[in-house]
Amino acid sequence: MRAFVRKYAFLSPTLYDIQQSWRYRNWGFRGSVVHERDFLFFRRFATQSPLVVDIGANTGQSIVSIRGVVPSARIVSFEPNPQCFERLNRLVRSKRGIQLFNCALSSKPGRLVLHIPSAKGFIFSQLASLQPPVVSQLVTQLRRDGFSFVSETNLVIQQKSVDVRTLDSFTLQPDVIKIDVEGAELEVIEGARETLKRTSAVLLIERGAQPAITNYLRSLDYAPFSYDADRDELRPPQETSLNTFFLPVSNH
Repeated sequence: MRAFVRKYAFLSPTLYDIQQSWRYRNWGFRGSVVHERDFLFFRRFATQSPLVVDIGANTGQSIVSIRGVVPSARIVSFEPNPQCFERLNRLVRSKRGIQLFNCALSSKPGRLVLHIPSAKGFIFSQLASLQPPVVSQLVTQLRRDGFSFVSETNLVIQQKSVDVRTLDSFTLQPDVIKIDVEGAELEVIEGARETLKRTSAVLLIERGAQPAITNYLRSLDYAPFSYDADRDELRPPQETSLNTFFLPVSNH
């Protein structure tokens, strides 16, 4: 069923959007929901009121997952895509302890171009990136994910100029930082250097098992791990893991 829905998503982007987000619509009336099992790691903070920085919030998947596991979590989310930000505002309306910023984060402040892919009117907001995409690679990825209607001839990359800041400029005291920014992870970390040195926050980075990221964080005394949700254990990093956790060396 999932493959069928993705194959024909372009026929009704609105219906697909509803299908993808239905479990978030009744947030607060259903049990805990996590969109990725790695977020179960945050059960370790369940008795606290941690400050979680959510970088690359998209339409709120991480917010719902974090609050589902740690209801008392305070969350600061960053999302540069104005369409996604509009949905975030609707999602968190009346929810306390959640703050949203409509900007990107990087190694220096300014303005950059956000690249938003779409095909046949269907917008892949989760793949919006500050990095110009390689169209052929993006098409291969999307088709592998089941969006068989995407081709190099119909994939369109919309460009939007967005505000950019550094995480350091917010002088936050996070316990956890989650980063999912489609290729700009290192730049975000570079702009968070002082925050990391000051707070020793736990990091969850999508596709973080890259030498440049690992080496940079090792210089700040962070070590990489993969997470086994079934055993609730951190293990040596696996290149096949979607997410990589980074913990201060003194904390493990």
